[in-house]
Amino acid sequence: MKKKKIITAIIFALLTFALSIEVFAHPGRTDSNGGHYNRKTGEYHYHNGGGSSSSSYSGSSSGGSSSSYSNVPKTVYASKVNISNAPESINIGESVQLKGSVYPENAEDKDIFWESSDTSIATIDSNGNLKALKNGVVTISAKTSKGTESKYIITVKEIEPEKIEIQNKIEQIHIDEKVMLDVVVTPQNTTNKNVKWKSDNELIAKISPNGELIGVGVGKTKIIAACKDKADEFEIKVNPVIAESIKIHIREQNNNSTKNTNISKNKTLQLYAEFLPKNTTNQIIKWSVDNDEIANIDDNGLLTGHKKGTVIVKVVSNDGVSDEIEVKISSGIGNTVKGFIVIIVIIICIIFIKKRKKNKNI
Repeated sequence: MKKKKIITAIIFALLTFALSIEVFAHPGRTDSNGGHYNRKTGEYHYHNGGGSSSSSYSGSSSGGSSSSYSNVPKTVYASKVNISNAPESINIGESVQLKGSVYPENAEDKDIFWESSDTSIATIDSNGNLKALKNGVVTISAKTSKGTESKYIITVKEIEPEKIEIQNKIEQIHIDEKVMLDVVVTPQNTTNKNVKWKSDNELIAKISPNGELIGVGVGKTKIIAACKDKADEFEIKVNPVIAESIKIHIREQNNNSTKNTNISKNKTLQLYAEFLPKNTTNQIIKWSVDNDEIANIDDNGLLTGHKKGTVIVKVVSNDGVSDEIEVKISSGIGNTVKGFIVIIVIIICIIFIKKRKKNKNI
């Protein structure tokens, strides 16, 4: 009886040793499929019946308890798409080539397909070349043929101005004088170079949206050019237009100019002054005659003759320029005689015509 127990113990020990040899012949953990690669032979196999139904069986026909199944691994597909250089933001007009890869590296679907959510903001071609077109937010998708996808949000920004400078700053201009101002915005590739002009006092100087400056009134004001949050300015003085000369003219009743400087006693002559330049700012003038007993002139340049003689009419502007002319005042008798002769001639003609008619009737 004791001998049988010893034999049973030896058989049990031998079986345990045989099983441990089978297990430790190629150690290593099994994967999610229930198998692994043999480190010595490189063969992939399953343990304890793992794997698909297409496995092949090998074992001892003597009823041994050790068994293994070998099978080809399943096809591996990408579980993730990685982009190594996707920027958070990009400036309008800039380009970048996105580089993508799939995980795991042995995935079959390695090809990446690119897509932009808004092609008006940014476009991307089949090679991952991204080009920014206008400011905004766009989503770039990178996906495999099997539908594994990653999305990246990219902000397209404007290139902001760093500096704005008025090129032809001037110290002074005259009223009604016009100057076109030039401005430079840096950097040169600033996205929006829209410049807004402003005058601090438009009663002194005005400036148009395209930078044309015009003097309006005497004084000083600031001219400002702004682009986004950048600005430049300068102070300008607007001066009056000074008269260079003044000329006296005589106006007839039909407002035409005449050179006739003769009038009769108690008659009037309308005078006016012409400035050069015509846009002279201060056109206030003062009229005078050298002998107001012969004729006088009012503030509007209306000369009235009083008695026969000659007067010098003078005009002076506030800028100090002046002009003068000579006007002769006649007694007016000569004109009366002429008028009387004309009347007599008319009467004689009428009498002659009546007599002729009478003779014809006889």
